[in-house]
Amino acid sequence: MPARLSGFLDWSGGFLHDRESEDEWERGYPVTGPWKRVVRHGDGLKVVIDTCGDSSLSRCLAVVEEARLGVAGTIRLDRSDDLRRELGAGAHVGDAGLIVAAYLKWGASSFSRFSGEFSFVLWDDTARVRYLVRDPFGLRRLHYTACGDTVVFSTDVEGVLAWRAVDRATDPVTILDFLLARYQTREETFFRSIRRVPPGHHLVIRPGQTILVRHLEIPRYPVTLRSLPEYAEALRYELARAVSERLPETGPVGCHVSGGLDSTSVACLAAADLARRERSHDLVLMNASFRGLSGDEGHIAHELSRHLGVPLQEWDGRVPETSDLHCSRMGWPFGRSSMAGSWQGDLELAARAGATVILGGFGGNQIATEDGFFRDTWSHGHWPAYALAVAGLLGARPWRWQRRHLRRTLVEVRRVIREAWARGDSPPTGKGLEGGPDLSGGPSWLGSRLRDAWPLLPAISGQPAPAIMGSWMADTIWQYTVEDAPQVWTLEHEDARATERGLEFRFPYLSWSLLGLVLSIPVSMRPPTAADRNLQRLALRGVLPERIRTRDTFVRFNSIITLNTQAAAQSIEQLLVSGPWRSEGLVDRPKAQEEFFELARSVGAPLSEERNQGWRRIRDVAALEAWLRRL
Repeated sequence: MPARLSGFLDWSGGFLHDRESEDEWERGYPVTGPWKRVVRHGDGLKVVIDTCGDSSLSRCLAVVEEARLGVAGTIRLDRSDDLRRELGAGAHVGDAGLIVAAYLKWGASSFSRFSGEFSFVLWDDTARVRYLVRDPFGLRRLHYTACGDTVVFSTDVEGVLAWRAVDRATDPVTILDFLLARYQTREETFFRSIRRVPPGHHLVIRPGQTILVRHLEIPRYPVTLRSLPEYAEALRYELARAVSERLPETGPVGCHVSGGLDSTSVACLAAADLARRERSHDLVLMNASFRGLSGDEGHIAHELSRHLGVPLQEWDGRVPETSDLHCSRMGWPFGRSSMAGSWQGDLELAARAGATVILGGFGGNQIATEDGFFRDTWSHGHWPAYALAVAGLLGARPWRWQRRHLRRTLVEVRRVIREAWARGDSPPTGKGLEGGPDLSGGPSWLGSRLRDAWPLLPAISGQPAPAIMGSWMADTIWQYTVEDAPQVWTLEHEDARATERGLEFRFPYLSWSLLGLVLSIPVSMRPPTAADRNLQRLALRGVLPERIRTRDTFVRFNSIITLNTQAAAQSIEQLLVSGPWRSEGLVDRPKAQEEFFELARSVGAPLSEERNQGWRRIRDVAALEAWLRRL
């Protein structure tokens, strides 16, 4: 199932005749373990596809010799049967072949028709053009750099770095952005010369010209329904279809479960689908156990396991992941943790079960967002509509609501009225919700290079003004699922650590069709109710056990992450105190040591948000140092 893409294009052909550089690249980015390598040469182009296990090459590579056209990459398309019918393609045509057929029919405009998990290169020798294309959510990575007339590309940063001509200078802006836990960079990487193709974009490469193009289009649901229960039924159908499409055709599949609605619903729908295929034995549930800690949701996972009759495998989430402190990934200095800073137990359990795919609930929280009802009410109906909405809230006896949900709802109610008074009764606009970095603060250990990079930090984008779909709620969902820079970094992190182990994460809630459905629901049908995520809970009636479906507790893992960081204190101290200091200019070593020892003296004391942040920052400083030593 997993695949890696790399290669280069050079219109002059000079790289293609530099055997020494190619040999050096092979040594720097080797094929090991279960990986198999296929190399394709074209007109000024070299494409390398690495497949793992029983991966089908028809999903990764397709070439039409007579059209001098081809595509290669890591590709899994949603709704491939629909696309096959539209194109008149046979059942034997794989996902890569469908992309070629769509391009032959619609050209580059076909890229906006694709959804799923993919990053690929498409070459059209007749038109003398190349495209690097990435999926709309950013589920698969795609990096590139320009070396003169040559463009080097790879799903892994390491695949780009392995070329001798690539500049390895680090990027202080991205490093600072991560150390401050902002994660706002969108195209940058930790290397100044290497860029990311953003989600929903493609890079157009012609002789002497390289252009980044956004092909992302807002999904539209094809039908309009009459009530929220009907939309809930449609959501259940779309989610079940998304789960089914992401199940491997054969063999075991892992499913990460916590105690939340998202992962447990994916597990239940996967179990039902596999049972219909008489493959119930292929599903393995996996859970991080935090026994004795407030964040332990093992009892929910065990209840789900009994309900489904599916085995549950657990790993000890209290064991910290420290591989980034001892053997960093070349392309990324920070963490390979699987959950709450714990070791990569999900990957180990999946590999032990023989699975190549791990399903997860990532994206459910974003898809189920219900913020913005009162803002939309004001925008569409002004004072009378807003007053009726508030009266409805009071009539629903809000004191019986979940405290967290009620607090968030009341904050929105108050914000709308304050903005109305401040703007002379004008509707809320959302302006002023974007902010650049606060130049007056920052950790004491920031070095001169990071202080110089401070003014270059990208602004943190808040909730946008209604401008995309004319609805606060729909725009907020769009922002959280598609435009959220920290989420893209998280997805890239998950993809990198899975690919490193020959595995693949798939997240059914990140479905373009499912997003289109949720965006199409009229806001008037979604007033706040006593339970948050009302639409999702309605959709999951009959899917989840009632106790799990109606569960209203919320677990925060900040303290668990800090405890795991404290457990790694010895490794952190060794990097901060011993050996050469490769972070010179980035981090002031004595001040970093001072902060570490101050934090170490507080071990055992009650944790606060300030201490949690302090431990996270100092661990990241140690990880940065380990990474720079490897470079």
